[in-house]
Amino acid sequence: MKKRSSGLIAPEPIDTYHEFIERVPDMVRDARVAAKEDAHSYRGFLVGATVFAVNPSTGEAHTYSAGNLKIKGQEKVCAEKKALNVAENEGFTWVPGIVVVATTDRAKIQEVTDIPTATLHPCNDCLNMFHQHSQIRNDTLVLSAGIDIDIYEVHSHPELYDLALDATLDPNEKVHFGFDNWDARVAAYDRMRAEQERLDGSKRTPFSQIAQIAMTTSPFQF
Repeated sequence: MKKRSSGLIAPEPIDTYHEFIERVPDMVRDARVAAKEDAHSYRGFLVGATVFAVNPSTGEAHTYSAGNLKIKGQEKVCAEKKALNVAENEGFTWVPGIVVVATTDRAKIQEVTDIPTATLHPCNDCLNMFHQHSQIRNDTLVLSAGIDIDIYEVHSHPELYDLALDATLDPNEKVHFGFDNWDARVAAYDRMRAEQERLDGSKRTPFSQIAQIAMTTSPFQF
């Protein structure tokens, strides 16, 4: 189990999603390490997860990484669950962002989630766990990426439910490539957030949506 910390951040909502976006490349790296070093699967389906956990009352933030555990004949333990449980045991009450890495083989992904997505989305067990977990909110973002390939998708918690429940939705419409020029995405989020803060509260776009836009819009459009 791996823990990373960069100290304190300002209490939520100030800069929470800025902090998450800024950490994404490191979170992807840590999740990949967890998938290769902490995960165990008798059929070789390795998954790594890194959660960005916040304590809004203190402004403290940490990331926690874990790999999945699947032993033949025993109940599986998903990487997301392992990482969330550690964060919860450490006293963190909110997870604004999660990174999940795994194979990009669509056939293998479909065996797990029933949907041949480009990256592995949390399975139905994880989605149900998210629904019940006190750390997960509707503004929690999940970035799913390749374990060896720099492709990724970003979904909100409710979007993952919709995609899992509605087979008519296109599972490939939100695929993005590469973690280069990531500083431009952080800067874009900061700029869009500053613009929203000049609006009346009722007209503001939620900061989680701004973060999602910043991570999924081409850097050349910023």
